[in-house]
This record gives sequence, C-alpha cells and structure tokens, in this order.
Amino acid sequence: MTDVATTWLEGLAARGIAVTVRGNKLVAHPASSYKDLTDAELIVLRHHRAEIKARLQAGITLEVRSAPVSTPPTPTPPPATPCRWCGCTPCIGETHRRFYDLHPIERQRRDDELATATMKAAIRRRNAQ
Repeated sequence: MTDVATTWLEGLAARGIAVTVRGNKLVAHPASSYKDLTDAELIVLRHHRAEIKARLQAGITLEVRSAPVSTPPTPTPPPATPCRWCGCTPCIGETHRRFYDLHPIERQRRDDELATATMKAAIRRRNAQ
C-alpha cells in the first residue's frame, strides 16, 4: 500500500508536474504549476511536507507525463447586424462618398455641427471688434 506522499507525487506526475527538493524547499516544475494545485493537494502538501521531502530524497522515481497543452477556446464573434441605413455589414464608413446620402441622421448631425461652428466663429469675430 502506498502512503499519502507517494500518492500525492504520483498524482502530480500524472498531470505533468514534477516536484524536487532544492535546499530545504519543495520546488514544482514548471514553476507556474503551483497555482494549478487543487485545494486538496495544497492541504496534503501542508500536512505531509516532511514525508514528501523524505520520499524525494530517498530517490523515488516517477514518470512525469508531459503537461497537456490547453488552448483557450476561440471566442466566436457575435453575428453582425447590418447597418439600418446602407444595409452593409460592416457599414461603409464616413470616408465613403455616398455615406451621408445613405445615412440621413448622420448627415443632419454633420450639418448641425457645421452650422454651430459657423455661428460660434461669427460670434467670436463680432466680439473681437
């Protein structure tokens, strides 16, 4: 029957995590694997640290499998809704010569901004005199 330390080390080896003793500390390889330990594995480590070190210093041999490469799922973009004015997906954009013909609200906004700028310039000129 295997003890807790050996079972713990075998479980990590099956997940591609190797553990060694460096100085008086346990070191996980790869180093980033420590954050992947489960709560149960951390509890075993906390309570059986001396046994784990003793088992490693005794020269236990474990076959560490290569860690599975996990690729994050590629998010699928939401279906694009066509522009309600020009019907294009994506919209043709303001640089297109027919944009303001196909987008009456944008044309009105542009005309309002132009009228406001003209009015402000006229007021500044009158106040400057």
